[in-house]
Amino acid sequence: MDIIKNTIHYLAQIEDQAIAAGLGEETGEVLEILRLLEVSEEPDERILDELKRIAVFLIQLSIGDITVNQDTALAFLKIRLDFCSKEHRPADWAETQHNLGVLYSDRVKGEASANQEQALAYYRSALEVWNRETAPMEWAMTQYNLGDLYSDRVKGEASANQEQALAYYRSALEIWTRETSPMDWAMIRHNLGNLYSDRVKGEASANQEQALAYYRSALEIWTRETAPMEWEMTQHNLGVLYSDRVKGEASVNQEQALAYYRSALETRNRETAPMEWAMTQYNLGNLYSDRVKGEASANQEQALAYYRSALEIWTRETAPMDWAKIRHNLGNLYCKRIQGEPSANQEQALVYYRSALEIRNKETVPMDWAMTRHNLGHLYFDRFKGEPSANQEQALAYYRSALEVWTKETAPMDWATTQHSLGHLYSNRVKGELSANQEQALAYYRSALEVWTKETAPMDWATTQHSLGFLYSDRVKGELSANQEQALAYYKSALEIWTKETAPMDCAMIRHNLGYFYSDRFKGEPSANQEQALAFYTSANETINDLLQTSDPLAQEGLWKEFRVFFTNSIPYFLATQHYKKALYWIEVLKSRRMLIELDLSSIPLPKGKAGEKAEDYWNVCRQITAIRARLEYEAKHSSSEPLMPSSPGTKVAHRRTPDSVVRQIEHRVLEQSVKELKKLDQQKEHLFKNLALLAPDYAALIRPEVATFEDLAGLITDKTKAAVSFFVANGVIHTITVYRGKNGQLLTDYRQWTEIDHLLELFNVFYPKARTLEAMEQKKKNDAFLPLLDQLLSELGRLFGALFQWLAGLGVQQVYLCAHQFLENLPIHAAILEIDDKKIHARDILDFSYLPSFSLGVEMSKTPINENLNVHALFYTPPDPKLKLVNAQREFKSLADIYENLIKRREGNEATLSNWAHDLEHRPARIVFVSCHGKTEPDGFYLMLADGHIHHSKLIDSLKVKGAFVIASACETGTSLSLTKADDEYHALDYVFHLMGATECVSSFYSIHDFATSQVTQLMHGNLSKGKKPFEAFNQGVAAYLENKKEITLTVSSKSQSGRDDVLYSEIESIQVPSDHPIFWAYLKFSGLF
Repeated sequence: MDIIKNTIHYLAQIEDQAIAAGLGEETGEVLEILRLLEVSEEPDERILDELKRIAVFLIQLSIGDITVNQDTALAFLKIRLDFCSKEHRPADWAETQHNLGVLYSDRVKGEASANQEQALAYYRSALEVWNRETAPMEWAMTQYNLGDLYSDRVKGEASANQEQALAYYRSALEIWTRETSPMDWAMIRHNLGNLYSDRVKGEASANQEQALAYYRSALEIWTRETAPMEWEMTQHNLGVLYSDRVKGEASVNQEQALAYYRSALETRNRETAPMEWAMTQYNLGNLYSDRVKGEASANQEQALAYYRSALEIWTRETAPMDWAKIRHNLGNLYCKRIQGEPSANQEQALVYYRSALEIRNKETVPMDWAMTRHNLGHLYFDRFKGEPSANQEQALAYYRSALEVWTKETAPMDWATTQHSLGHLYSNRVKGELSANQEQALAYYRSALEVWTKETAPMDWATTQHSLGFLYSDRVKGELSANQEQALAYYKSALEIWTKETAPMDCAMIRHNLGYFYSDRFKGEPSANQEQALAFYTSANETINDLLQTSDPLAQEGLWKEFRVFFTNSIPYFLATQHYKKALYWIEVLKSRRMLIELDLSSIPLPKGKAGEKAEDYWNVCRQITAIRARLEYEAKHSSSEPLMPSSPGTKVAHRRTPDSVVRQIEHRVLEQSVKELKKLDQQKEHLFKNLALLAPDYAALIRPEVATFEDLAGLITDKTKAAVSFFVANGVIHTITVYRGKNGQLLTDYRQWTEIDHLLELFNVFYPKARTLEAMEQKKKNDAFLPLLDQLLSELGRLFGALFQWLAGLGVQQVYLCAHQFLENLPIHAAILEIDDKKIHARDILDFSYLPSFSLGVEMSKTPINENLNVHALFYTPPDPKLKLVNAQREFKSLADIYENLIKRREGNEATLSNWAHDLEHRPARIVFVSCHGKTEPDGFYLMLADGHIHHSKLIDSLKVKGAFVIASACETGTSLSLTKADDEYHALDYVFHLMGATECVSSFYSIHDFATSQVTQLMHGNLSKGKKPFEAFNQGVAAYLENKKEITLTVSSKSQSGRDDVLYSEIESIQVPSDHPIFWAYLKFSGLF
């Protein structure tokens, strides 16, 4: 027979391969049988066993051409059928029918569905003979194979096939029990696990738990020792199940999945099982892409590594569909990647998606093709590179192409997702007429709701309700009031799902939008609308504020950047509606959020015993957290990806983001360990605080700072001679809330606003860059130079705030705390020029002023005991470069020995190092800490020039102990705020850093300062301090004494020709004589802290 001859020839050709694969002996045996058959007489039923042996061998053969193997086996099985009929040899006939079923189940040639149906027919034929009573084991085997076939069947309805497979598997288990056939029993239990993992019928979570039970029971038989391959397979499948598990906490499930995948890889390696190894690498990539535990950026990079490992095996040539799947997932990952530059990540994602589409086409894998097209739509909608309108139109094309496959009938949820995406795109579309785009968006959103119902997809339904509310709020078509009411209905519908518990950020966003909506509503009674607006604004702010207290440190940063706009939008409304106490509270939240996290209150006396030990541990952890935060900020300054923030009160947040977006600021992998350490320390801090609260509740209440309420300000405004003014700048308006005591001693508020501030801003924008270098812009004429500009600025401050200050003085107020905001933080308000009775004076002539970064910080500092000893520590450093030499400051430093005598510890020259400074303060705590050197404020923080280099403030935090001290930072720019640069509402300057470290008072400088004048003032102040005067009194009287001693000072006005942290060279322009009482010599000195 030709089939025998051809098979001999084929097996002889692949014999070497067989030997290499360990199949040499079996192949030789089959060849021997074939050669005997070749020379034998006409075959008859006596050779049935030989035909079966050849066919089974070829079906199972893993080398050679699988199509040839299967076709040849098919031929031999059909020959066998010629010699065994159902009537004469039923057992052999049934066995052949069964083997034909096995062959067709796995057949490569032909159409898959047709092969499966043919296999089904063969299995059913076998069961005509093999029944449970006469051939139980064979019957069970066929039931099992039918279960496998129905699990993967193409034809028919998926759920019905699965249920049929279940029935067959369960039938097989009636014979294959754990006792009689343990390995087969385990295989069926494993397959039942697979089936329940993907089961359509029934509740998803219940199916998963049933799958879990089946997998675990299989592992009772399949151990790593007795069945390593099967054990490994089940470990992998358990990893898949836990990755998708509904029940239980997501993070715990993911970590369990991770453990199972790693177990699988103990035996599943690249050499022995490359395709399976690649599958596990791929699944690990998926897991790390969405992992909850760990640092987000590190998880993403690990996912990248796993995907790339899988691609070493799954190549375009060997596994094209799997290759395309990974390319698609790499596109997803790069779209949300934290490390790297966002635009570059998007372009890389674009490359991956496009390469996936080289394999994924509409004809062969339409659903996968549609998914990649849809994701390309998302990418183009958010794309940085390219022209926005062109990107939107490209996104539109991709979304529409996805809908060619994703129809409402074939893929309802995906169809709804794309409808919503198109609605979002049309809501923001640049091209086309606005009203037409909005109406098209409405149509798409409504289409999405045909599938996304409140019952079947509650979160998606709520998202669409919110999107519709957002759209109706700005709708052009229709009557304005009617649109508002429709928006109101949609927003409130969304809140039925988005609660503070289920979706706090979304809930806060929609409540904020409702606040704005009610503040601008046409319909309804004004007072009722106002109450609603106040309630929604307040609840939105409270929700975000609660999240800020409970999230991990990096998530706090992300939340703040995303949602601080809620506070800045709502505060003007609180002010406009005369809710001044509420407004003041949220202003304090804005200004105090970070300060109160990092404030060092360790100088509050520790409790006794075990509580004291816990308190020491607590403050040690707090200092470590502050130091790490400072380092992270230092490294993250140059991040190029800031989250977008709404710019006006009416702006609504359309995109939904996660707290984890803050990590975009940290692009260097070397920081990952610091990030992890920070999270660990934060958890440790909370644990220690809970212990402290149990051991010493009164102490715990003192050291856990809270945002100050109106009533708390009684701790600052202790009598009628004191007042506090809080500034708030928003939308081109300066607001002030002044808190003071009335005639009966009660706390009262005064609110004022200034709308005409354009001239002040113009002057500031010219003045600020010059003030930081005393630069004259090479202008020779005195009336065009810097000094007149300073006078104009101070006069404008007086024009704006003079009436407020005079009113306070008229009340009998003597001391005023100033809490500035935004650009006002960099203006010497205390030096404002007032015109009273045609006479020009400065604000400081009628009131005493102290600056506070926030009132909350001041309230907390008021609880801090003052260091009662009069120990003094003084540090002085001037560079050897003559152009940088601080001649007058050096004279002042030498005089301190005479002023303080044996109370002072001095370091200068090469001894003026950070390590010496830290050592001295550690072993000899000081009440007065004086540092005189060059200072500089850069975008990445604050620097002091000491003998060991330019010392960044993060190193000061790491090293120095200044709790309870009065810090005198006699250096340039030690009080220059970076709030403008940081686009933040909190005050950021070196004096603020010292306060966070526990200093109760600080003298610093707004800008670059004059060496002679500054040394004169501080020398007078030191004299007052040595006589026992309190810090503010000593400072204030020192300034007054300096002003009384009038003289002419030579001022060199210069422009900077070269600058850097290591050298600053100036080229002289001109020298002029200036009266010593001019503000340029004293106004830049700033006192902050308590009076």
